[in-house]
Amino acid sequence: MSSKKVGYDWVCHACTAENSKQVQQCQVCGCGAFASVKTIQNHTNQQPKVEFRFSREIVVEALSWIVGGVLVLLFKYALLVWM
Repeated sequence: MSSKKVGYDWVCHACTAENSKQVQQCQVCGCGAFASVKTIQNHTNQQPKVEFRFSREIVVEALSWIVGGVLVLLFKYALLVWM
């Protein structure tokens, strides 16, 4: 074990979890604060990959609100110009 101490709160290089300066190993993945590149890669490879997917319904709903909002703004602008 390394005798180095972290003098500040730190972010894990493997999983990007925030850690307190009181701990020398990441509280999420166990990677050391002063880990080698190989150790970081090993811990990174053990992390589950998260994929973000948007449902079609959410995208259609968001786009309809955006288009509706733009149409309302254009209508208000047209009223200001013509009056």
